[in-house]
Amino acid sequence: MGTQSVFLCLSVSSTGQTSTTTINTSTGGLLPNASNGAKPRFVRFAATGNCFIRAGVGAQTAVATDMLLTNGAPTVIAMMGSTHWAAIDDGVSVRVNVTPLENS
Repeated sequence: MGTQSVFLCLSVSSTGQTSTTTINTSTGGLLPNASNGAKPRFVRFAATGNCFIRAGVGAQTAVATDMLLTNGAPTVIAMMGSTHWAAIDDGVSVRVNVTPLENS
């Protein structure tokens, strides 16, 4: 059996949001809507430094055992019905950009 590659063709047509973490304090909020006004199925997270992120239904509080998002490695995550996100830094304040993706 060979391996299969899966390519997602996604575009950005909605404005995202950027939040700055305060050292050792969780920050976040509502996921930005897609251009059709609905919550997106996929979101791109990018950060200016290492931080930990989570998404879920309702207000979220990130902790240091959540998913690690590293500087320079944007990540696309399936939201699976999530409405909110949160991030906490890894010891230094960082900016986290959350961008809804289309064609998903």
